[in-house]
This record gives sequence, C-alpha cells and structure tokens, in this order.
Amino acid sequence: MPKYVKPAPGAPILVDIGGQKLELVVDFEVMITIERDHGISMLKDESLVPVLQSPKLLGALLLAALQVRQPQITAEWLNRQLKGRISDDLLPYLVYAWKEVWLDALVARLEGRPEMVPSPPPPAGAVPAVPTGSRSGRSEDTTSALVSLNSGG
Repeated sequence: MPKYVKPAPGAPILVDIGGQKLELVVDFEVMITIERDHGISMLKDESLVPVLQSPKLLGALLLAALQVRQPQITAEWLNRQLKGRISDDLLPYLVYAWKEVWLDALVARLEGRPEMVPSPPPPAGAVPAVPTGSRSGRSEDTTSALVSLNSGG
C-alpha cells in the first residue's frame, strides 16, 4: 500500500505531527498573510518553487495552514515537533492543501519508486501515429471516380 494517499476532493487534509492528526488549510487568509509578511503571491504558479526552496517561507506556510483549524499551535511548538526541519512526508499534503495538485513525481521519489513521466500531448493538428483510412491513397479521388462512373454521368 502506498505511504502517501491523495486526499479525496473536499476531505480534510490531515498530517501527523507530534503524534497528532492535524488539518492543513490554505485559504485566502493564509495566502494574504504569506503575501503581506513575505512578499510572495501564492496565487501565481511560479510561487511554488521559491516557497518549497526556502525554509523560512515553507515554515511560515505550514504554520499558517495549521493555525486555521488549530489556532493554539505556535512556531515554537511546531519547531520542537519537527526538530527544526520540515519532513518530506508533509510536502505532498502541504502542496495539495495549497494548490489542490497532487505531485505524482514528488510522491514517487519519496516512496522510492521510479518517476512516471507522462507523454506530452501531441501538438494541435499533428498527424496521428497510427495511420487511418485507405492504404491506397486519399479516399476523395477513388470515391469521386466511382460516383461518376456509376452515376451514368
């Protein structure tokens, strides 16, 4: 059974910290707090990388996301529970709470599985890889010739 399970849509996003099941919520208030205090607009897709690469931003996001449902949690308590570092186990759930995107590549790496890279979609108007239609050529030529021969014209 996989260690990481994507939460069902609309279900609480629960993480285990310090032996407790805690709910992560990234709502507009959390986003406004992060933008006001750290200058990162969480609505922009490009904000994901700077937040995940900065212990300060990641910690601020985690604390704010936990405090929505558990307002008694303090930065000091969280730091003690995490022993000064944010566990990789929290990352898929924190990103899902924030972006509602389950990062399959991250989960695969954390579970020690080879990353599954999906094939990119074909460009618009691309010729299908599997040929379709007649092997003898364009069907318009043969159809129009047959119609005029059989139509008496």
